[in-house]
Formats: sequence, C-alpha cells, structure tokens
Amino acid sequence: MENVSARIALLLPAYNSAAYLPEMVAQARHQTVPFAEIICYDDASRDDTAAVADGLGIKVIRGTENRGAAFARNRLLEATGCDWVHFHDVDDELSPLFVEKMASLLSNLRTAAVCATRKTWDDHSRPVRIERFPQLESEPDLLAFFLRHFIHLNAFIFPRAFLLEIGAFRDELRLAEDTEFEARAAAHGLRCRYLDEALVGWRIHPQSTTGRISRQVRWQYDQLYIKRLLEFLNAHYRRILGESWLYRAWWLYYTGQGMSDRRYLEIARLCGVRHLAGASMPERLLSRVGGPRTAFFLKKFWSRLRHGRAGAH
Repeated sequence: MENVSARIALLLPAYNSAAYLPEMVAQARHQTVPFAEIICYDDASRDDTAAVADGLGIKVIRGTENRGAAFARNRLLEATGCDWVHFHDVDDELSPLFVEKMASLLSNLRTAAVCATRKTWDDHSRPVRIERFPQLESEPDLLAFFLRHFIHLNAFIFPRAFLLEIGAFRDELRLAEDTEFEARAAAHGLRCRYLDEALVGWRIHPQSTTGRISRQVRWQYDQLYIKRLLEFLNAHYRRILGESWLYRAWWLYYTGQGMSDRRYLEIARLCGVRHLAGASMPERLLSRVGGPRTAFFLKKFWSRLRHGRAGAH
C-alpha cells in the first residue's frame, strides 16, 4: 500500500495526564516515519492535561464529563480522518521505529497490525516481561484466542473503517472495554498480522488504571463485560470463556489468595462451566454435587500429598 504511514493517526485518551504528555508527544515526534496526526482527548481531567496538550501543539478534544477510556477512544475515532489508527496510553512507551516497522504490515482494511509488548512494573515487584504472540497470524480461531489471551491496545494499529463498522468500544465499560472489544472484533472477522518486536511498552504504576482501581470496582465491571460478551457468544465460545475464568479461579485457590477465586467461579458459572477442561470423572462429579470449590479442595489436597510423598523419597 503506497505511503500508508501518511494515513496513521496517533490517538491519545488522557485523564489527569499532564505529567506524562510531554514525554509521550516527544516519543511520537521522534518517529523515523511520522504519524499523519496526533489527537488527544482530555477526559475532563482535574489537572491541566488539556493546557499541556495545547502547549505541545497537538489537537485537543475537551470532554466536559469524565466518561472513561472507551468513550474517549470513540470520540478520537470519530475525530480523525486517517484510514489507520493507533491508540496509545500516554504513560506508556513507544519505540521511534513503531510507525516505520508496523506500516509494512498494513495492507487489508479488515486486518490489524500487532507487535510484541514490553511490560514493566514501576515498583519492580516483578521482572520485565516481553509479551509475544507469534501464533497470532496462523491462529485459525481468533475469537477463541482473544477469549483466552489479552493483548494491550498499545500493540495494535487498526483499520478505522472496520472499527466504525462494528461499533468500536462500549461506552458503558470503564474497565475491560479493550478485552470485550478485541473479542467482538474477532467475532466480526478481524484478522491480524504480527511483528515479533517489542515496539511498545505497558507500565504498571499506582496512577495507572490497573494500579488505582479497587478490586470491588473491577469486579463490577468484569461482570458487565462478561454480560456483554455473552450477548454474542454461542455455547461453544461461552465454554471457552468459562474454562478460562475457571482456570484462573483454580490458580487463585491453589496459591491461597483469599476469597478472590469465588468471583472467578461466579463468572464461570454464568458461562455454564462447572469443571476444568480435562477434569477426571471424580472431579466432574464433585463439581456437580458440591460445586467447583469442593473439587478444588480435593485436587489441591491430592496434589500436595503426591508432591509430599515425592519429596520424602
């Protein structure tokens, strides 16, 4: 596609982001191949996000009410005239080679370009992780893939027309809107081309959405997000979704993380899933009679008993 980079817009949803915008815009302007335009949506920030964006010389849309990232992205999508769009969180990293390398993957208006992601924690509580998805291009069932895996939106360039066609993001979702969107896009036939280079970063810090939202609020939006998914998933995909959440519940239970697993169990129940994929017949019977937690208890007990015996020899 000739000079496709001339039609890639950088779209920045921002809330209380005045401290991060200068670095983000600097990274955008240091691209070896420039973005066609940069637009920032200020989601009714309490700081001077809009003024900082103005001072940096980028286009600013001022929201009058805080509505969340999904609403902000939809307004940004409406505002640009570019064929291709890249959403980026303003507190995250962007390689100067992003546009140059990703533009070569853009050729089909129903196909997104995706790269690997460098995930970091500001408190150094976990080591740096490179999230790679080399199976993405050859994956025969992208809907099943996105029900099991999450790829940060920073890693994508999307065809704008396709996003508008499917209704883009759900305005009412303030959390998990990206997860719901990726699954719905796949259900509508989105394909992906993949570059196995970490050209974007994803930072976890106390002021990020991931860092500042309470578990209770997250749970409320998780329930809403699941209900939105169930509106378009058939029984086959509901089972895939439910098994994914039930596996998370098992992991939380096995590692002793309080009562958190109960919420994951509830989502699995909403999907009609009561036992793990590949569960033995006794596990299935226990799950049906006493619920998944009963099966988890015996599974954990048996696992530790076996490991204890192995360690004794």
